[in-house]
Amino acid sequence: MEIKEWSTRVVKFSEVEEYERNPKKISDNNNRGLHASINKFGYVELIVWNERTGKLVDGHSTFKDLTNRGFDSAEMIVVDMSPEMAKAANLTLNNPSIEGRFTASALDLLVGIDDGREYFEDGNLNALRETLESGIKPRHSNKTDGDTECPLCGHGWNLESDDIE
Repeated sequence: MEIKEWSTRVVKFSEVEEYERNPKKISDNNNRGLHASINKFGYVELIVWNERTGKLVDGHSTFKDLTNRGFDSAEMIVVDMSPEMAKAANLTLNNPSIEGRFTASALDLLVGIDDGREYFEDGNLNALRETLESGIKPRHSNKTDGDTECPLCGHGWNLESDDIE
């Protein structure tokens, strides 16, 4: 099977139209986290723009953030899709069911950068830490070091094996 590779180029924001029916909403708090992430790490996740329709396919919140900062253009992934295919791509790219989940090693990574508080400031990483820590608890029976259990489904795993799913 051939995989389509799209090009990237700098696109003027005046050419871009937001997809008015974007199915993904972002809270003010998450927008602040996105803004802080761009401040800290830069523009590392490119916006996807459909040249055929002039509309965004993915990256609406990043587009808004860059616009609010006064940018008038940005490097984007440029696609050429029918409106129907662009809608399907938008839904797929924003589908939380295919994003994957953090494993126990994510908590280890957070511990590894804990001394650098600047990475956590307004980036919602403290919320991520709390989520990860609340989801890891010792098993109630036959506990051995490193065994944990999901509080939602009861699935157990060993932290050392990094196998949550």
